[in-house]
Amino acid sequence: MKKKVYVETAKTKIVSLSLNTKIVKRCRFRKMGYVLRVRFAAFFAGAAVASAGGLYLLHKDYQTAHHSISQQMNGVYESLNGRISALERLKEADAAKHVEATE
Repeated sequence: MKKKVYVETAKTKIVSLSLNTKIVKRCRFRKMGYVLRVRFAAFFAGAAVASAGGLYLLHKDYQTAHHSISQQMNGVYESLNGRISALERLKEADAAKHVEATE
């Protein structure tokens, strides 16, 4: 009978050892999973910050280009408006001369 008890205790010890090693392995995978999650979180946080910075620079570049084109168009508009005003003055002067000549 004592042999049976000894065998049972030996089996239970082996089982408990194998369970403990599985637990240890699971803990290692959990720690590895935690490190992997931290690395992924850091990677995606860095990617988000980099994309936000890139979008900010693109937006600023877009605003600068828009302002430059707007200034060019204002210059063209003022130049064209001045030319039209000069032509209208010439037309009025010619019309006044034409009216005086007919009287």
